[in-house]
Amino acid sequence: MLGREPIWVPYERGIVEPGVSWATRRGRAVREALDERLRRQREAAGSGSRLALVFERPGVRGLVVPATQTERVVLHAGRVVTTELFARRFGPVIVVADDETVVPSPDWRGVSWSGRTWAPPSVEYELLVTLVAALEGDASALAAFGGDVRPASLGVVGRSYLALSFAALEQELNEEADEAAGTGWTVGKPQIRLSGATDDLRLAITTADQTDPLTARLRLGEQRRLSL
Repeated sequence: MLGREPIWVPYERGIVEPGVSWATRRGRAVREALDERLRRQREAAGSGSRLALVFERPGVRGLVVPATQTERVVLHAGRVVTTELFARRFGPVIVVADDETVVPSPDWRGVSWSGRTWAPPSVEYELLVTLVAALEGDASALAAFGGDVRPASLGVVGRSYLALSFAALEQELNEEADEAAGTGWTVGKPQIRLSGATDDLRLAITTADQTDPLTARLRLGEQRRLSL
């Protein structure tokens, strides 16, 4: 950069081993990093990663999954460079992404520069919308999770994630309603409740904003109940 000393980054760690494609190494590294974070959170990697969703952004490919603590793990060239906590938008998640746009620090234990082509909130939103769609039986959403997403298969972490996500969504929409009221608009405030037994998970909503993509995905309507 102009006005600064150049940063020399040894890239031996980013070299792909012979016989392994870049895409294979990248995908394997992201999955291994995710499983490691799940193990650290005492969630069995085999069951927890069932709800992992692949996401892509410019120069970025990663996984996001419901969790007990919100963390972001950034890789570059298949190597973990940063692991950090961040303020969640919805329920707790682990976001693991291999980012081609960052420049690692010389010791590969940090980031010297980032193109900032993505942010966790949009990834969190994508997970919540896709998970709800899968629970509704949407074929493409089910395929994104490998085809087996049912209320009974969510487990404690999955159910907790949904409950906390809808509580956060309710607060977010209420804040938007307050802002709209301040400008003279009248917007109904939602009340969102998640309840039901293991095989009959229900989302009860009173009022809706049909212009919001998530509420549209949930098919919210006046005094409607959605059986997931």
